[in-house]
Amino acid sequence: MFFTDFKTAISDYSKGYALLSELKLWRFILIPTLISIGVASAVIWAAFALSDNIGGYIADFWPFSFWEAGIRAISIFLGWAVIIIFGMIAFRHAVMAFSGPFMAPIAQKIEDHLTGEKTKSELDFMTSLVRSIRINARNLIIELLITFPLLILSFIPVLNLITGFLIFFIGAYFAGFGNLDYTLERHFKFKDSITWVRKRKGIAIGNGTVFMLILMIPFVGILLVLPLSCAAATVSAVNRLDK
Repeated sequence: MFFTDFKTAISDYSKGYALLSELKLWRFILIPTLISIGVASAVIWAAFALSDNIGGYIADFWPFSFWEAGIRAISIFLGWAVIIIFGMIAFRHAVMAFSGPFMAPIAQKIEDHLTGEKTKSELDFMTSLVRSIRINARNLIIELLITFPLLILSFIPVLNLITGFLIFFIGAYFAGFGNLDYTLERHFKFKDSITWVRKRKGIAIGNGTVFMLILMIPFVGILLVLPLSCAAATVSAVNRLDK
């Protein structure tokens, strides 16, 4: 069941792309793209502005006078890396949260097309925004709590090979979760949506895996990732809602 859902969620990206073009939904990407650029700029600024402070704090744990300069340089690099890693996690959730009201229409139009029925959303702009922020804030906190100890373990040789994959797929799960909720918000209350995704982890991780890979593409990833992932998640969700 898990691997079937995982593979299907990945293949639904081709269907999602076709529907975005067929239904002329690419026009919805402007505001989410501007949100992505703004949040990404804030993360990059924080990385350069705070890396020295965090690096200095880490370097203070070194109790010896020798190698002090080298340890401080390494610590500054580690500080920069920590900000980038946690900043990228925060970036994903912030962009998905504030783009919720703009992604929901894409999900609704695709759902209407697939079901042949005109669905009416009970969520207005502000209600959709609040729910999107609530979902992504919850997911952000849980992801950070899981990722932080894994990041510490990643400094241990051999273990870092495992923790790297775990951090990636945990991020993929929560990214897929956020994409699925653009459709689920019209069908489930907050807690019921969480339960639905937990029972279909393969869909969330499959969708989120492609989301994370697209996001790694410089510039183009920021432009395409939200509408494409939303469209793919809608196809995946609609095909399983009746089940």
